Amino acid sequence: KMSNEETQKMKEQMAEQFKIDNIMKSFLSVMAQKGWESLGTMANPYSGTTEVSLENAKLSIDTVDFLFNKIVNMLDEKEKGEIRSNLTNMKMTYVKQMKSAQAENEKEKEE
Repeated sequence: KMSNEETQKMKEQMAEQFKIDNIMKSFLSVMAQKGWESLGTMANPYSGTTEVSLENAKLSIDTVDFLFNKIVNMLDEKEKGEIRSNLTNMKMTYVKQMKSAQAENEKEKEE
């Protein structure tokens, strides 16, 4: 059985984990992962397959962008830089995927 001190420490750790900024950071991270999955650059951890869904990728990117701007003042400089870099890379990959899909559509129309 845990002592009162251990119980109190565990409660404090859980309270910290469930602060709104930590929840938002976790959600932002999940949405970024879903964005990469939707861009086909990461396999779905459950199915092991990769699929491209530009609609889902755009939704994920827009959500990450929105959340980042809402919590930017809660982040340290390292976190800001990592998220900005990740977001920029996702946006660039999205544009490449869009151009590729458009080129594929044009090619199919010509045939």
